[in-house]
Amino acid sequence: MSKFNKFTLFSCSKPIFTVKFLEMETIKQKQMGKLIQISLSEIFGNEGREILEGSLVTVTHVVMTPDLALARGYLSIYNTPDPKKILDFITINKKAIRGILGKKIKNKVRHIPNLDFYIDDTLDEVFKLEQIFKEIHEKENKKLE
Repeated sequence: MSKFNKFTLFSCSKPIFTVKFLEMETIKQKQMGKLIQISLSEIFGNEGREILEGSLVTVTHVVMTPDLALARGYLSIYNTPDPKKILDFITINKKAIRGILGKKIKNKVRHIPNLDFYIDDTLDEVFKLEQIFKEIHEKENKKLE
């Protein structure tokens, strides 16, 4: 499912232009996402340390589907040479994680959503961009000298 809905105007057989509408999260989706983010952070921080081989897993954000049936958790994984391996382990055990999550938030929600996990690499991208800007700045300083 895409984050964008497409709306295309047609004239004869050629499209004139396409407008994309970004689906905005409702207040309930944001509230539920924040609640699940906090709960998952507690789960990975307290109960997951021994299981996750000493790696540090942080939940950067959680996006809920409009029907609140699916939560997409974006994780940053540190202190491990292979973050993909940790993500695969978490994905395999997502039913157990959902059960622990259900015990934590059972009095706050009607239904416990299914979970999907993805690696959040926005921090890595920020570091790459900072390095590129630093190199550009150094080249400009050399040209001025």
